[in-house]
Amino acid sequence: MTDQQPAALRLADELCAAPERSRTSFEAAAELRRLHALNAELLEALDNITHYAECNVAAFKSGRPYLDMTLFPSLCSAARAAIAKGEA
Repeated sequence: MTDQQPAALRLADELCAAPERSRTSFEAAAELRRLHALNAELLEALDNITHYAECNVAAFKSGRPYLDMTLFPSLCSAARAAIAKGEA
């Protein structure tokens, strides 16, 4: 696998480096970077919740009579915080 820069960050760099750049170019670049970071945070939260759910399902299927929900509230809080950033 090659280490390629994500498209949003590459485009942000190109906007800032373009000879005909303007204030709008810099604002658009900043927004691309912000959205890229937010997307990464949302994906991490979704991955954490999914992994947690998959582990609990596997444990339940193996015969454990209860689900371990101790981490679930903090995972939901992290996801809600990321969602709130996206809605702002």
